[in-house]
Amino acid sequence: MVHNVPLGKGNIRVAVNYALQGDSPLPIPVKGVLETVEDAIGSQVAWPQDLIVFDDKVKKRETTKEKLARLYSSLYHQQCQSLASYLFRLVKSQQRDQVIGFMDPARTAHDPRDGNLRSEYITKCLKQTSIDSIFLIPFNPGGHWILTIIDEDKDNVYVMDPLGARHPHDAWKTVWDQSFQCANWETNLGAPKQSDGKSCGYFVMRYMKDICKDLPLNFEISIELEGRTRTPKWNWMRCEKNWQVMS
Repeated sequence: MVHNVPLGKGNIRVAVNYALQGDSPLPIPVKGVLETVEDAIGSQVAWPQDLIVFDDKVKKRETTKEKLARLYSSLYHQQCQSLASYLFRLVKSQQRDQVIGFMDPARTAHDPRDGNLRSEYITKCLKQTSIDSIFLIPFNPGGHWILTIIDEDKDNVYVMDPLGARHPHDAWKTVWDQSFQCANWETNLGAPKQSDGKSCGYFVMRYMKDICKDLPLNFEISIELEGRTRTPKWNWMRCEKNWQVMS
C-alpha cells in the first residue's frame, strides 16, 4: 500500500528526494494528491520496476580502521626510506661512510626461486669494501626482525635478536657460512630485549641507530655493558625515554 492505494504488480515503492524536472507527471499518480514529481518530493510513491535503474556499485563507507590501514600502507616505504636516509646522513657527518655499510634487507630475504641469490649478494658486498668495515643487515626470517652485524676486521658475525634467542637461525647461518667462511658467531651480547610481541622492528632500528652513534665502534662492549643494567620490564612507551645505549 502506498497512500492507501495498492502497490500493484511490477511496481516498487520509491522515495523522492529531489526532482530534475518537477513538472513531469508521475507514472503512477495518486489522484488529487500526488500528480507530478515535484508533488512527490519528500514522499513515497509507486514506480514501475522497469523504469528504475539499479546501481550495483554502491559505495561502501570506509571505516576508521580501513583509513588507517590505507594511510600506513602509503607511508610504509617512505618510513623505510627516511630511516635509511637518516642513518646514511649520520655516518656521513661522522666521516665514517667508508667504515659502516648497510645491506638491503630486500636482497637478503629468502627467494624460493634461487637459494643462492642471498649468498651471492652478500659476497659481492663484502668484496667491494675495505677490511675495517662493519655491515648492518636487518633481516626478517619470518614474522620477526633481527639485526645481523658483520665485523670484517675481527672476522665476526653478531646476531642481535630482540626476543633474546641464544642461537642463530639455522637457515640464516647457512647463508653466512657460504659467504663468510671463517666467521665467529656471537649472539645478543646482552642487548636490551623487547617485552611484547610487536616491537622487534623498533628495537632493530634502535640497535642500528645506536651502533652508528658509537664513535669508537666498540658496539659489542657498549651493548653488553649497557644491556646488563637494563630491566626486562620495559614497555613500548618508555623505550625512547630510557634507552641511552651508546648515545
